[in-house]
Amino acid sequence: MPVIRRSAFAVGALLGSFHLWLFGQQAWSGQLADPATIGRWALGVALVAGLMLCRHRGIPVLGRQSVAIWVLAALLHGPALAADADRFSMAAVPEAATTIAHALLSVAGLGLLVAAALALTTRNSLPPALSWVPSALPPVSGERRAAVPRFLPRPPPVA
Repeated sequence: MPVIRRSAFAVGALLGSFHLWLFGQQAWSGQLADPATIGRWALGVALVAGLMLCRHRGIPVLGRQSVAIWVLAALLHGPALAADADRFSMAAVPEAATTIAHALLSVAGLGLLVAAALALTTRNSLPPALSWVPSALPPVSGERRAAVPRFLPRPPPVA
């Protein structure tokens, strides 16, 4: 779990750095004289403050209760995407689809490698979702087998 937190922190730091760079570029080029641009930046600061308030109150930032903030953040980026629409070429759509397909195949291959690595362990130590993976090693016997939790079906309680 610490790896996921560190990765999320790194992505958040990169995203924050990009927005600071963008704000500096717009300030340097004079684009902040436009009231709409200033309003979007003020709304962005308010959305970040809302996410910080959610975190302070113990509400998950990526949870169900924070969805409205993320939808507003997505709507906030709409004018920026519309301004760059003239630079977007429809010729890039097939290349994007190919890139997405390659990325999905790479992730699937990595998942199969992880499943194969897990198959080298014993069947009893595999999680239930991967119990279909054949085991290359003989099953564990003796005391270690007793320590492995198993699914024990039972009838419903009598009322």
